[in-house]
Amino acid sequence: MYASAMLRSPCAGMGRQSRAAGTTKLLLRRKLNSLRKDLFFVHRVIAWGLCLLLAMPSAAFAQTAQTASANAAAAMQNCAGVLLGKRDYLRCAETGSARATFTPKVKEWYGYEFPKATSFDRFSVTDVDADGLPELLLELLDTEGYPFGYELFRYENGEVYGYPFVARAMETVTREGDVFASSGANDNGWYQLRFSGDQVQWIATCHTESNADQSGVRYWIGDQEVAKAEYDARAAQISSREPIVWLPYAEDALRTVVAKFTQPQSGEQPK
Repeated sequence: MYASAMLRSPCAGMGRQSRAAGTTKLLLRRKLNSLRKDLFFVHRVIAWGLCLLLAMPSAAFAQTAQTASANAAAAMQNCAGVLLGKRDYLRCAETGSARATFTPKVKEWYGYEFPKATSFDRFSVTDVDADGLPELLLELLDTEGYPFGYELFRYENGEVYGYPFVARAMETVTREGDVFASSGANDNGWYQLRFSGDQVQWIATCHTESNADQSGVRYWIGDQEVAKAEYDARAAQISSREPIVWLPYAEDALRTVVAKFTQPQSGEQPK
């Protein structure tokens, strides 16, 4: 009957319809309020999630930085410990490795006998193999006061290794770890070094080599032969990099450098 009355007159059942509409509006308000609360909660959860996502990389980077800092400090302390007489090291010669203690004045060096004692003149902090850990590179003079060779002290898995290099094997070393080595006017180039225990690997970045009959020169970038102009451009790019910084070798200077690696960094708590 209610349905037929509504069909007959547009005004039929308006009172009941109004009450039903009021009830519906109230229910809608309650649902909207409930939805607002739910959305507010969801927004807070999303915000918390975003904060966590943003914080996680920062925490990871901080942890990585602290680990790198601790590893660098350990490497520096152990390498310096050899030079300061606090521990021995493994001398890595071509004929084999042997334990040794460091002395700043030497008469014999990796099988070479000097007519009289000579000494290490200066040192530098390097990262020749780009592993993120510092090394100590020392320059050894001959008895006339000219550079004779270099010894690199490197820390790996609790051991300190010493590697010898003749003067022409390290004519220039950049802060990025590039090494210029030469065995002749037409046989030289830029290299990178990689180490594993007492083993040294030379990786050619770009180099030149003379023909077997000395009739010409060949130019290489990596393992690919290139034109001279291309080689010259690559060599010039590397040679423009900043060289390593040398300091006069003295125990006080060495201790000062070590302190830079072992003292707490800004934002870190002393242990």
